[in-house]
Amino acid sequence: MELSPPAGPVASAHARRWLLRAAVVIGIVGLVAAVMTSGVLDRFTDQDELQATIDRAGVWGPLLFLGLMVGLVPLNVPGLLFVVPATTLFGTAGGVVLSLIGGFLASTIGIVGARRLGRDAFLARLPPRLRRLEARLCERGFWAVVALRSVTFLLQPVDWLCGLTRMPMRTVLGATFVGLVPPTLVIALTGGGLLDLVL
Repeated sequence: MELSPPAGPVASAHARRWLLRAAVVIGIVGLVAAVMTSGVLDRFTDQDELQATIDRAGVWGPLLFLGLMVGLVPLNVPGLLFVVPATTLFGTAGGVVLSLIGGFLASTIGIVGARRLGRDAFLARLPPRLRRLEARLCERGFWAVVALRSVTFLLQPVDWLCGLTRMPMRTVLGATFVGLVPPTLVIALTGGGLLDLVL
């Protein structure tokens, strides 16, 4: 007769995992609240101020650009604010490459965060419409995510939805990268006119 493991340690480990996840969520909410109230977003959502800040960084400008994009886009700062001036700041090739890397890393934060912070619990609570979309994404796989990212670009809820799918992480991230290429090229090369239309 096999003995089952005691329920106490299993329940305790499960409780610790949920506490850790809750602490991470509370930390993220606190960080977002701090950023929102500090005025940092107001400073960097102004295109001229963003360009001036990166210009002042000199040789560190590309790293500052990437850091700001990766840090602020997941906080719902539009990716357009970074991609549009990128080619002016770093030239056509440099601007496109930095925008693509920054956009991909920013999306990765949302995707991995959604996957790690209780995918099963979130999936169980998805509205029927989103559950159907999630099922279609899983059925069609890589190219469905590519098409979705090409249309939605750096929209944060799409990062979360992609993270919640049952697709392997490498498939989601690979499709996200490929899907971000067309809109990044279009936005970077069309310049500020597109920003004026959207904002």
